[in-house]
Amino acid sequence: MAAQPVDYWLFLISTDHIQKFGATKEQFEQAIRAVLAEQEKRAREAKADDRYERQRTEKKQERDDARARRDEERARKEAERIEREQEARRKKREAAFAEIAELPQLTHEARLKDTPPS
Repeated sequence: MAAQPVDYWLFLISTDHIQKFGATKEQFEQAIRAVLAEQEKRAREAKADDRYERQRTEKKQERDDARARRDEERARKEAERIEREQEARRKKREAAFAEIAELPQLTHEARLKDTPPS
């Protein structure tokens, strides 16, 4: 009966329908209202659980997004550092070659052997 609309079960308990169960009108009404209250409680708990899960999922997503942003920033900075180091090595190598080019040609080969590899 609790699954039926309120007007319907109120109608049923006001008729002789409840006598075949051997209970009074008050007992039936009390039992149905208890079932309804329990159903409402379960619905509220389910809604609260859903809200909690949704918030938990959102927080996890925010943490994952923040971690991804940090990782991207770290990777970008590392790439910039490597690029700066490569540029410094290139300039150093160019300076060494410029210095060698100014020397007499007989000393070029010996100095090239001393130049660090790239």
